[in-house]
Amino acid sequence: LPLITPYAVIQDPGAVTGLVVNKDGLTTGVLPSGIQTDDIPGSSYLPSQTNPAVALPSFDPGSYEIVLSGLTSGSYQVDSITTNFVSPPSEDSSSGDIATNEVVGYTVELSNASSGPSTILHPTTILLGDMNGDRKVDCADLGVVAASYGASTGLQGFKAWADLDHSGVIN
Repeated sequence: LPLITPYAVIQDPGAVTGLVVNKDGLTTGVLPSGIQTDDIPGSSYLPSQTNPAVALPSFDPGSYEIVLSGLTSGSYQVDSITTNFVSPPSEDSSSGDIATNEVVGYTVELSNASSGPSTILHPTTILLGDMNGDRKVDCADLGVVAASYGASTGLQGFKAWADLDHSGVIN
């Protein structure tokens, strides 16, 4: 039988843009500045007016941070769906209200146990400077910036989340 790859989809229908950040500070989705990024290896951002999503085929189990940015004031729903196409899918969702330019965060725990994949969504606070989503600002975050220092958009090593001034260069 062919190997079936685990697959996670994080959707954010509503009045928001969505961004997924992995433990290495790589991102896929739309940054709060409006810049689209596809840096997590194998991931895809699937734009849509009503149901944008980030797909993470062959995801690494662990924690990912989801950053929602309000485009307009209104309600949103974030869904995390994980499947290996053999076991029943695991789904978790959360919803709320968001204001224009407000940022709301979630942590999603993705696993691929022998009994099947699982996904658990938790609200979290987004910390400016937390480049790796571990909910603290420390030397590990400086390491994320240092590892991509000098890199620019489109070049290997560029981490959009570390581009705090949105110039397209980590400096």
